Formats: sequence, C-alpha cells, structure tokens
Amino acid sequence: MTRIAHLTDPHTTSLTGTGFTSLLGKRALGYLSWRRKRRYRHTQQMLEATTAAALEHQPDAIVLTGDLLHVGLRTEMQQIRPWLKALAETLPVLLVPGNHDYYAQNSQTFWQEELGDLPVFGEAVSKTNEWPRVLDVSALQVIGLCTAYPAPLTKADGQLGSQQRKLLGELLSTSDSTNPRQTLIALHHPAEPSLSELRKSLLDAQELSELLAPASALVHGHLHENLNYAVNGVPCYCTASASSVYEKALASFRLLEFDETGHKSRLFVAASGNAQAAFIEREDNPHG
Repeated sequence: MTRIAHLTDPHTTSLTGTGFTSLLGKRALGYLSWRRKRRYRHTQQMLEATTAAALEHQPDAIVLTGDLLHVGLRTEMQQIRPWLKALAETLPVLLVPGNHDYYAQNSQTFWQEELGDLPVFGEAVSKTNEWPRVLDVSALQVIGLCTAYPAPLTKADGQLGSQQRKLLGELLSTSDSTNPRQTLIALHHPAEPSLSELRKSLLDAQELSELLAPASALVHGHLHENLNYAVNGVPCYCTASASSVYEKALASFRLLEFDETGHKSRLFVAASGNAQAAFIEREDNPHG
C-alpha cells in the first residue's frame, strides 16, 4: 500500500510589522482580510499539531496544495521555509502553489528565490513549461498542477492554461491498459466550478474535466472545508485548512491509501480549536 497525506491552506505567516510600501494595490485588501479574521483563524501551533498527527500514520509522501501565505510577500516565504524544509527532510513532498502564494506580480519571483531550492516540487515534465510536475511514490504517480497566477483585484480564481492541460493529457494517456498505473492529481482550486463563486473558481475547469478520466483521484484545497465528489468519474477530495482553529472548519488532514485494487480516503479532523486536541477520523461530507 502507498499512503499519501494531504494537507492544504496553512495561511500561518504573519503580516505584523509589514511596511506600507509592501501593501499597495491588491495586497492592501489581503492585509485587511488577514487583520480582520485570518490571523485569528490560523495558527502555527495548529499547523504543527496537524503535521505531527499526519506523520504518525507514516505516510510515504505528503502533498501540499497551496496557500501557505496571505499576500505573497518575500518575508512570508522566509517565515514558512523552516516548516517546509523540515518536512522535506522527513519524507518526499510535492507542493503546488495557491492563489495567495502567487498573489501579486512579483510573488512568483519571490517564491522561486526563497523556496525554489527546496526539494518539494517534484520533477518537471517539460523543458519549456514549469508545470505539471511529477513525484513518483512507489507505483503511484503524483501529478502537481499550478492553477495560481496573480489574479486581478478582488479575484481569487485560477487557471491551468492550454499548455499545462496539453502536458497533463499526455501524462495521463500513458496510464492506460498497456501501462496501468495509479495517478493522483494535486492542484489548489476545485475541479468542480459550482463549488465556488466565479471570482474564486478554476476558469478552465471544464477543459480539465475532459482530461481526467484516466486519473485515480484528485486532491485540492481553496475552499477551507472537507468534501468529496466526482468529476468525469474521478473521485475528488477537498481538505480543510491544516492550521484552522475556526470552529466551523477545524484543522484537518486526509490520508489516501492506494493498493492494487484502488484507493480509499480517510479524513481526520481536530476535536477542537486547541492545538493539543486529538485528531479524530470522520466521515467525509459528500457533495452532489
């Protein structure tokens, strides 16, 4: 059996002391959102508790589906680096960025400069395109997709783009009857557009759905809740934030266990907003 732990949407960096010039434009709105609510709903202590609880199950790898940050600042990436580095020193990690990670035009440059040397991004499948990226874990292939880009003011949507979709289609086409292999797809935005309002949705979700049939499963974040549903017959799993102390959506992690017969998902949710609380296995909340 190959066991994958899925964690997402930590949002534990702090914007305290951030200079005014760093918070111009869209980042000013993000800062206000952090100051009003996000800083109270996400804690580093809970993230560390969730991580420790997931590692107790001895996963073969961890998949992180983005939104480590709030407004994509260099200082935020410096804050999150020790947690990422410690994870990568423990077991294989595949990280895909979320919309808060590529929040502004210079965020991707900061991301590459501050985190790009960490072994958490898998292997590129193209010399000309940064994504998709692949992590092989035993007989399982994990494909990381990037849906993040510096979206316009007031928007938090995502998109893959035609080239990334083309490369994904080529990857999935190799997992056919002549080369049977289980494949897990990881991205930040949901594959089902009806799960979020348009300004927060995946803009090319329909095009993605047409490619998905050969995949075994898909994981994502973005919604800060626990859901399971299917797109084009492929089981899709959304996991709540790994750092949340918000009682309506407490910190969670998911284990996906693959063997030669298929896979099953196991969901674990914190018993309370106390970082010392136990994580309890729960029933999933199916959608549709």
